[in-house]
Amino acid sequence: MAKLWRDLIGNKMKLTYLIDSFPPLNPTSPGILTFALAKEMKRRGHGVSIITTVQDKGQVGCETREGLEIHSIFSNFDLRWQSYFCLYNPETASEVRKLLRAIKPDVCHFQNIQNRLSYHCLATAAALPSKVLITCHDVMAFNYGKLTDFIDPYDLAVNEKFDYRVKWLSLLKQAKKRYNPARNILIRHFLRRANGIFAVSNALKDALNQNKIGNVSVIHNALDMAEWSKTDVEAAAAFRAELGIGDGPVIFFGGRLSGAKGGKQLMEAFEQVRREVPEAALLVVGKKNHYSDSLMEAAASRNLAGAVFFTGWIDGADLKSAYAACDLAVVPSICFDSFPTVNLEAMAQGKPVIATCFGGSREAVLDQITGFIVNPYNITDLAAKIALLLKDKQLAKQFGDSGRKRALTAFDLHRQADELEKIYGN
Repeated sequence: MAKLWRDLIGNKMKLTYLIDSFPPLNPTSPGILTFALAKEMKRRGHGVSIITTVQDKGQVGCETREGLEIHSIFSNFDLRWQSYFCLYNPETASEVRKLLRAIKPDVCHFQNIQNRLSYHCLATAAALPSKVLITCHDVMAFNYGKLTDFIDPYDLAVNEKFDYRVKWLSLLKQAKKRYNPARNILIRHFLRRANGIFAVSNALKDALNQNKIGNVSVIHNALDMAEWSKTDVEAAAAFRAELGIGDGPVIFFGGRLSGAKGGKQLMEAFEQVRREVPEAALLVVGKKNHYSDSLMEAAASRNLAGAVFFTGWIDGADLKSAYAACDLAVVPSICFDSFPTVNLEAMAQGKPVIATCFGGSREAVLDQITGFIVNPYNITDLAAKIALLLKDKQLAKQFGDSGRKRALTAFDLHRQADELEKIYGN
């Protein structure tokens, strides 16, 4: 029936994206990126639906948002049992089956499903006459959390190759009583039901391969560059004025704030930067939480409190204004960071980026062309690179202009959609 529907309207397809959480209730990077991709596919004339989960029974049901049919399923188990429920979740299994049978999609494209939907949904989709694809945004297909085993904090070199293999003892230490010895074996079993597995970076593909997950192709994440046109100077000035930031240079640091993002290392580097550029300020963009409180305490202990500004969670025009108000962005992750969205957003706004060597950042940020790739444990080098770009406005502009050109050509949503559209239709 799905094939007949497709033949009747030409090359248009019925696409279903399945993801644990979806904006605006839980605006994670995978959810935001999937939302943008789904809207683009809808704009191209395809029928698009979303299957996601909610933790409030009052939010269960179907709604239409920006032309997308969004189906929300209830799932609210204790995440301490995630290593078991990620394999099969009885709360969602039958509902996903019912929805897919009703929708009859040509393509089921899974995104992050390790928290609520479960990998078993791949088998459910594979039992239908649909193409089944999955995009891995992180290392959770073989790890229990942030991947740091491969990092030696005493090795300050900017290395390019790493041993990402995770040993069972390391997984046991991560998970403790939550450890499930069958978890990774069964995840690989379910992944084999997919017609294609995508990683968002070559680094992630390498990590998956090293941990026995093959048949992986790379499709980098992308932004709708039409929506990320450079913000005007007046909006940037207004943003600065609202926060009380002076006229000095500003460093952008943002994302889902946690220790793995390298905030402690950046704060140490910022203290050194201020010795060379006393008027410099640090803008921290992200949801205020226990970790952001610890950063503020660290800033106060280093007499930096007046130079560090927290915005809380912002998006849309406010987020673009935040980038526009800054002179450069720093992404100092001290874990495997698959393909940080901050890199793309900053580049789209014409800002140079100083990014970590751990993960896929070097696939977006070209060292000494659009910014610098650094080892964030090398605080002295990190500080020196920041100070250099704050002081050398010409070099910063050169890097920023090159970064914007690279973002427009390599990481535009329309190019990503073209690539996926061909894969969906083959």
